[in-house]
Amino acid sequence: MLKRLIMSMAQPGDPTDSRAAFRTLRIIHLAFCTSVLIYGVLVYLMLSYRTIPEGGFAPDFPSLNVLRTIMFLLALGCFGAIRFFQGRFLTPEALRRQPTPATGSIIQWSIFTFAFAEAIAIFGLLLFLIAGLLGDFLLLAGISLLLLFWLRPKEDEYNSLVREIQHN
Repeated sequence: MLKRLIMSMAQPGDPTDSRAAFRTLRIIHLAFCTSVLIYGVLVYLMLSYRTIPEGGFAPDFPSLNVLRTIMFLLALGCFGAIRFFQGRFLTPEALRRQPTPATGSIIQWSIFTFAFAEAIAIFGLLLFLIAGLLGDFLLLAGISLLLLFWLRPKEDEYNSLVREIQHN
């Protein structure tokens, strides 16, 4: 019985089952949100236990303002990439052209958008680790969480997209 349970968990689900694919997409989204929260917990623990120097690991980093500008521009670029992927690959027309089942393509392209949203928090984490810029980390992690909230899978939008793909 245990072997059968383990094997059923290891078997891939039906890629055309839109309800199962939506549940999978929600779990993946939750994992991305959780990772950003874990970055926050790590920063809190580093500050609480003083495992990071006051000014970060490289407080005298040359051209810190240039690095900050680059990180914020990259964050802006991530937002642009999210909009690009949504407009180019998460439309009914684009999904119909995909060789994989539509539900699999929706998950695939959604993961790309989630990853770009999470990357913004990683930029903040880097600024914190390099120069101890807690404010930048909090700002970028907050933006990341807001983007992930905006990108959360919504069942009605997902179902209407799947219906539109299947009916045309």
